[in-house]
Amino acid sequence: MLKQDQYPIRKWVVVLLASLCASSVLTAKTKDADTRPPYALFEGMDLQVSTEEGVFPVVGFTKKQILVARNGSRDSLSTESSISYALRRKLTDKWVDLEIVETELFYSQMNSDFSAYSAALSENDREQDRSLDHSLGGRGDLIGEDNPFGRGGTTRLSDLENRTHSHSHRDGYEGLSHDLEGKLHDPQAYADSLRVVLDLDVDERFKGVYLVLIARIDSPGTEPDARPFIQMVGQLKPEKTRRVKVVFKNLPQGCSLLGIDAHVYSQEGEIPHSSSTDLAMLSNEEAFQYSLGKYKQTRGRSEPSLFRSLPATDITSFISEKEILRIKADLIVHPDGSATVDYLSTEDEPITQKLVGMLEGVRFFPAMENGQPTESKISLRLSSLVD
Repeated sequence: MLKQDQYPIRKWVVVLLASLCASSVLTAKTKDADTRPPYALFEGMDLQVSTEEGVFPVVGFTKKQILVARNGSRDSLSTESSISYALRRKLTDKWVDLEIVETELFYSQMNSDFSAYSAALSENDREQDRSLDHSLGGRGDLIGEDNPFGRGGTTRLSDLENRTHSHSHRDGYEGLSHDLEGKLHDPQAYADSLRVVLDLDVDERFKGVYLVLIARIDSPGTEPDARPFIQMVGQLKPEKTRRVKVVFKNLPQGCSLLGIDAHVYSQEGEIPHSSSTDLAMLSNEEAFQYSLGKYKQTRGRSEPSLFRSLPATDITSFISEKEILRIKADLIVHPDGSATVDYLSTEDEPITQKLVGMLEGVRFFPAMENGQPTESKISLRLSSLVD
C-alpha cells in the first residue's frame, strides 16, 4: 500500500511500459532550451519503502521488483512492499516535455453487462413461450375436472408447478434485464476505471526513466481529494519520444476525476515538466540564491561544495580525457560563491588561458562558519569540476 498520512492510497500497480506503449513513435514538441530559464523549482515527490531494517528511498522499478538504495547499493524488493511518499520542494536543471492528451472514466464491465443483458432478454422471451405452451396445453384438461388431485392429478400438478417456475424465471430475468439496462443507459454513473494517455519526450541522456501517475478522485460518500489513487509505470523504453497509456482499475464506482499528477524520474532524480505542481522557472543566479539560502542553515563549519559544474563537451573540445584526470586546480572560493584560479598544474599556456576563463565561471556554495559564508581555498582535480 502506498500512502501519505493525510492521503491514504487504496491501490498502486507496477506496470512494465512494454505492455502499455503504443507501437508508433510520435513527433515531439521539444521546448526551446534557449528561451526557458535553466532551473526549475517545483513540488516533487519522494517514494520510500519501509522494512524491518529501516526506510529506504525508491530509485526505480522493474515488472516484478522495486529498486531501493540501501547500504550504498541498489537492492530489489517485492512489489508487495509497503510504500509511502513525501512531498518536498526540489530544484534541478533537468526537464522533460510531458502532455496529458486524454483522460476517460469508464465502466469496465460494459461489454460483459451488455452480453448478460442480451442473454437475459433472450431467456425472458423463451420463458414467455414456455408459459404460453403450458396455458394452451392445460386448458382443456381442467374443464369440468378442476381438482388437480383427481384422475390424472399428477400430470395437472406438474403442469401447475411448471407454470409457477416459468413465472418465477420470467420475474428473475425481467429484474436482471432492468438492472443491466440502467447501467447501459448511464455507464458514467457506474464508472470504476480510468484511462490516461500522455505524450512524453525525454532527453536521451536520462537513464532508467520511470513514471508515477496519481489520479485524484472524488467518490460518493467521501470528501473531495481524500483518496488519490496511484499507478506506477516501470522502466520506460529507451526511445526518446513515446505515447504512454495507463489504466487505473478498481476505483470506487461512480467516482469523478479531480485531476492527474504526473511525476517523472531517472537515475539522477525527479525531473519536472510544464504541469509540475508549484512550478517556477529560475535563472542561474536565482537558483543559486535559493540554494544558498538553504545551505546557510548549516550548523558548525562546512567546506565549499560545487553548485554548477562545467559541461563535459566544453572541456573535451580542447583537452583530452587523460589531461582532465591529470590536471589539478587550486581555487579561491569567495563568500558569494564565485571562484578565482590560484594555480593550474599545466604549462600549456593556451590550455591555461582557456581553463582559467572557464573555471572562474564555476559556482560554489561557499565555506560556512556558523551560518556565515567565508572565503576559503580548495585544491581538486579538474575531473571533479566536470559534469
